[in-house]
Amino acid sequence: MVARLARALVGVAHRCPCGQPDVVETAPRLEDGTPFPTTAGVLTRWFRGRVPTPNDFTRGIPVVDDKVRAVSQRKKAKKRTVGLESAYCAEIVAVTFEDMGLLATDKDSNWFDPGKFWSGDTLPLAPGYRLSNEIAVIP
Repeated sequence: MVARLARALVGVAHRCPCGQPDVVETAPRLEDGTPFPTTAGVLTRWFRGRVPTPNDFTRGIPVVDDKVRAVSQRKKAKKRTVGLESAYCAEIVAVTFEDMGLLATDKDSNWFDPGKFWSGDTLPLAPGYRLSNEIAVIP
């Protein structure tokens, strides 16, 4: 049981046999009115992250690669100012890693999905960085 009050509580959706609430229903908005991301919204952002970027096609071409990379970086910086209110968890981790200088990629943050961080995929980490093994949690 979590020792904090539920936010935007609508009601009790289910009670355990002892009578205590074990599932509560909450409003689909944060206290400031920001809506939770819908399933369709999250899937759309994820799918857009899978579409190849211009940099995918120009990588390795000497002059063009540098120009496309610069444009890509400007677009990423502009998108970043909009905010991540409707982002999913892996996007937030990717943005955090990029801001910390751990990721070296031209991909947008929505290219990353949760599997990129836990499945053993090779993350495009900046030179000199590596992730350690998972920490085992033993009860």
